[in-house]
Amino acid sequence: ALSAFTSILLFTIPLLTSWSCKAPMATLQVEEGSGFDFNHRFDCPPAQVNELGIIFFGSRVAAIKSILAHPEAYDPRTLLTVGFVFFPLMTLTFGVSLPTGIFMSTVLVGGALGGYAG
Repeated sequence: ALSAFTSILLFTIPLLTSWSCKAPMATLQVEEGSGFDFNHRFDCPPAQVNELGIIFFGSRVAAIKSILAHPEAYDPRTLLTVGFVFFPLMTLTFGVSLPTGIFMSTVLVGGALGGYAG
């Protein structure tokens, strides 16, 4: 049930946000096989990508590196949304007896909210 809820939530949010469509970031470092190389459009016009789609469905390591190195390249609403979506999911899965990996989620939430705060 938790996995289905998370999947539906993470897939629906990028589709509902029209402001997260923008040209691909020049500062985004694409690593071979990182998941960023197939450009997540998610209902964006051609030649644009959905920032939330890239963060939600790309490599967590690449997303964290990009947010920590260049938070100004992201729309502040994107950073706030990432922080507010992953924080409750992180705290919910922390209390569940499943191996979910709390470290990467904590760094992603901290980086996103820290990048939003400036």
